Amino acid sequence: MFTDAAYDWVQGYATISISGKEESLNDGPERVIDLLEAKVKNAEKSIKDMFGTQLYSDNDGTTVTTSGASANGFIGLQHVIAADRALGGITSVASPAAYQWWNANVSANAPALTYANMVLSSNAAYVHKIIRDMYGQCTVDNDVPTLIVTTQVVFDAYEETLAAQKRFGASSKSLADAGFQNLMYRGTPIVVDDHCPDGMMFFLNEKYLQFRHHRKRNFTFEGFQKPVNQDAAVAKILWLGALTCSNPSRQGIITGLASAYS
Repeated sequence: MFTDAAYDWVQGYATISISGKEESLNDGPERVIDLLEAKVKNAEKSIKDMFGTQLYSDNDGTTVTTSGASANGFIGLQHVIAADRALGGITSVASPAAYQWWNANVSANAPALTYANMVLSSNAAYVHKIIRDMYGQCTVDNDVPTLIVTTQVVFDAYEETLAAQKRFGASSKSLADAGFQNLMYRGTPIVVDDHCPDGMMFFLNEKYLQFRHHRKRNFTFEGFQKPVNQDAAVAKILWLGALTCSNPSRQGIITGLASAYS
């Protein structure tokens, strides 16, 4: 039996504007093109930052979040990889137990762990033990996490414990092209993302996670237009879609990891 999950479409955009004054002061085709190129790059950076903040947020699509993400944006990974919550129109609750198979794997450390504890092999909070336990929870047969994302501090703690046997690598061309340097755990790359919240580590199985978008609004550039009541031209970069998950039980999150080196 299959249960359908439904996700609402949301829209994201960035605007590019150039005033008549800017256009005049940068007179000449080359100067105008240089100015527009800089503004387009700023808009691209803005929309990337917006997506990064939204991706790792606790946004559930309905309320203002504590993660700095827009409540009108797509559902964030902290809500996808959670327990006893509504996701895609399916509500999993602990009491009375219902749809518990829709829960993800969550491990919270309270109080938060220290860096020193995480790199000490005799400690229960040793980073290898933490990663091993969550990796196991997210694994069924050969269905394993395909990507582990964390912060620089946690990444460095793991790297420190590897000592001489550490192995960096671009485990895939897509990671190399995206500028990620990664370490490996049982063949799964561990990468750092600046947007990942402090003290968190995400275990993702990309087989069940997907950004779905409208074919006509996949970061589509909408050309410059001049409003009749403004001395300016405005263009937009448009996106319409949703982050969807078809199997939260293959995803995991660890919170309360070290957020500083002291």
